[in-house]
Amino acid sequence: VTETIVADTTSSTLTVSPTSAATGQQVALTATVTSPWALPAGAVTFSAGGSSIGTASLSGGTATLTVCFAHSGTEELTAAYAGTADFSPSASATVALPVKGGSKCSSGCVTTAALSPSAAVASLDSFQSGTPQPPQLITVGAAPQSVNQGQGVTLNSVVYGLGGAPFPSGTVDFLQGAALLGSAVATQVAGTNDAIATTKPPVPLSAGSYPSITAEYLPDTTAATWYRSATSSSSVAVTVTRVAASTTLTVATSLNPSPAGQALIVTATVNHPSSSLTPTGTITFTLNGTKPKAVPVDGLGQASETLSTLTAGTQTIAASYAGDDNFAASSGSATETVTPNGSPTPTPQPTATPKPTATPKPTSTPQPTSTPKPGATPTAAPSPKGTTPSPARAAVIVPPVTTTPPNGPSGVSGSGAVNPDQFDTSAVPPIDLISLVSGIHMGDGPQIIVFLIVGNALLIAAIVVSGFRLTVNANLLHPSIPRPLILWFHAAAFTSWVGFFIFQSALVRTHNVKGHRFFGWFGAALGTVMVPLGITTSIVMGRFDTTAEHIPGSDAFLIVPFYDMLAFGIFFTLAILWRRKPELHRRLLFIATCGLLDAAFGRFDYLYFHGLFFPCLDGVILLGVLRDVLVNRRVHKVYVAALPALFVVQAFVTYTWMSTSAWWVRIAHSILGV
Repeated sequence: VTETIVADTTSSTLTVSPTSAATGQQVALTATVTSPWALPAGAVTFSAGGSSIGTASLSGGTATLTVCFAHSGTEELTAAYAGTADFSPSASATVALPVKGGSKCSSGCVTTAALSPSAAVASLDSFQSGTPQPPQLITVGAAPQSVNQGQGVTLNSVVYGLGGAPFPSGTVDFLQGAALLGSAVATQVAGTNDAIATTKPPVPLSAGSYPSITAEYLPDTTAATWYRSATSSSSVAVTVTRVAASTTLTVATSLNPSPAGQALIVTATVNHPSSSLTPTGTITFTLNGTKPKAVPVDGLGQASETLSTLTAGTQTIAASYAGDDNFAASSGSATETVTPNGSPTPTPQPTATPKPTATPKPTSTPQPTSTPKPGATPTAAPSPKGTTPSPARAAVIVPPVTTTPPNGPSGVSGSGAVNPDQFDTSAVPPIDLISLVSGIHMGDGPQIIVFLIVGNALLIAAIVVSGFRLTVNANLLHPSIPRPLILWFHAAAFTSWVGFFIFQSALVRTHNVKGHRFFGWFGAALGTVMVPLGITTSIVMGRFDTTAEHIPGSDAFLIVPFYDMLAFGIFFTLAILWRRKPELHRRLLFIATCGLLDAAFGRFDYLYFHGLFFPCLDGVILLGVLRDVLVNRRVHKVYVAALPALFVVQAFVTYTWMSTSAWWVRIAHSILGV
C-alpha cells in the first residue's frame, strides 16, 4: 500500500517595527508562519529589495530579525518561509519601510544601496564606516544659461549626502576647465542630509561661450571624516553675448557766446554707466554739418577740437561717438552764438583828430615802436562826444608776431599763436577764479595763459597764506609752550594736499592724463592718511588747549574739526570711487579741498568769533557753481546734492559749538579725557 503524505499549507506575514526609521536605527522584522493543523518549524529568510539580509528560526510560529539600514530611501522588505517535509513554503507580502538620514551606523547595519527617488539613477558602493567617500551625487546648474554681457548668472549645485553620514558641509567651486568662476558655501537642505551651494560670479562673465561648467565639492574639516572631494559628472553650458552699454554724448564749448575769429575749444564727453571700463575709439566733430574731423577719445572719455574760423551768427557744433566693443555709439550737439567782431585796426599812424575805433585787434604785421609818434592813436581811442562806439576791450600790450607760433598745450589740436581758450576749462577742477574772469571776460593776449595756469594756486594760496600768517609763528614756529609733535605732521600733510591738488589741476589742464593718473595714487594714499591724522590731531590739540593753554571753549570746538574730517572723508571717498567719471570726480575733490579752508578763514578773529568761516569756504565752492552756470548754462548735480546738505550740517555744527551744548561738551570731555 502506498500512502502519500501531503505537506500542510502555510501562510506567512511580515510586520516591521517601527514603521519608519532613520539610518542606523534598529528595526525589528517579525515573520509569523501559520498552518491549519500545527505550528510550523524551520527557518525564515528576510530580504530587502530582493536581496537576503538575514535568516531567523521559527519559535512558536514566529521568527524575528533585528537590523539597521545604512542608506536613506524606501526599503522593500519581504519574509520567505522555506518549508519542511510537513509544511509547504510561503512568502509574505512586501512591506515598505521609509528610511531617512540619521546618525552613523553601528556595526551590524545592512549596507543596501537604497536611494531616494531623485537620485535613483545613480549607482554607488555600500557605505563603509570610517572611510571617506565621494557624495552620492553632485549636480550643477546655471540660470539663466544665455545672458547679455554685464548681466549676472546664478550657478548652483546640489550635493547629495551619504546615508548614515551628516550633510556634506564645505564649499563648492564652479569651474570652466581650470578657470575658477566662483565659489559658494554648501548649506544643508532642510529635512535631509543633502547640501546646496549657490553663487553669482563676483566679476560678471565676459562675453563668450562657457560650454562645460562643472561643480567641485571640497569638504571642510567636519565633513572630511565622511566625504572626499569630488566633481560633478555632468556640466552646464552658459553663453554670454556681448552687448554695448548705452552712452550719451555731452558737447560743451570753452566760451559761449564768443567773438568771431576767436579760437574755441569744443569738448565732447562720453557719459556711460560703467565704473571699471573707459570708452575708446573716436569722436567726430562737424560744424554746421560740414568739415568732419575725427579725434581719439582720451583716458577720461573725452575728445577736444579747436575751432578758430567761426563766423558771426549761430553755429551748430555736432559730435558723434563711434562706439567700441563695450559702449554703444551716441551723438550730441551744442549751439554756439558767435558775436560780430569789429574790423581790424590798421597800424597806428599820426592823426590830428581822434576817431572812434572798433575793438582793437593785432594786425598780421604789427611793428614794434619804442616811442609812439606825437598824436598817434592808441589801440583804444576815445569816442567823440555825442557818439556811442562799440564796447572796446581793455588795451593790451601785443608782442610782435613771430614766424613760428608758440607750441600749444599738450593734447590740443590746431596751430597758430597760443590762445587762452585752448585751455579746456571743462576738464579741470572749477576752482579757478582768475581763469574764470580772464578766460571769459578778458581779451586775447599771451599773458592770460599765465593766469590760466596759476589761477588755482593764486586763489588757494591767497586764502591759506592770508589766514595762517596770523598764527603760524605764535602757534607753531615760536610758541610760548611747545606744541605736540603731531601738529607738525598735521601741518605737513594738509599743506601737501593743497599743493597736490594744485599740481593735479595743472596736469589735467595741460591734458597730461597719464601723469594725472600716475600721481593720483599718491593723492589717494595721502587723502586716506589725512582723515585719521586730522581726527587724532584734533583730539591731541583739544586736550592741549584745554589743559595746557586753558583756552575756554576748546572742548566744544572739537565738533568743528571732527565735522571737517567727516566731510572731507565722504567727498574724498566718493571721488575715488567715481575716479573714472571726471565730471563727478573733479567736483567732489574740489568740494573736499574747499572744506579744509575753514582752518585758514578761522584765523581771522572776526570770522572765528562770529562763526563765519563756513560761509566763507562755501563762497569758494560757489565760484565753482558760478563757473558751471557761465560755461555749461546749468548747475551740476554734484552741487545740487552736496550744497544743501553742507549748509544744514554746517549750521548744526556752528550752533552746537557756539552754544556750548551740554550734551556735546559731555561727549567732548569723554573723548579728550578731561
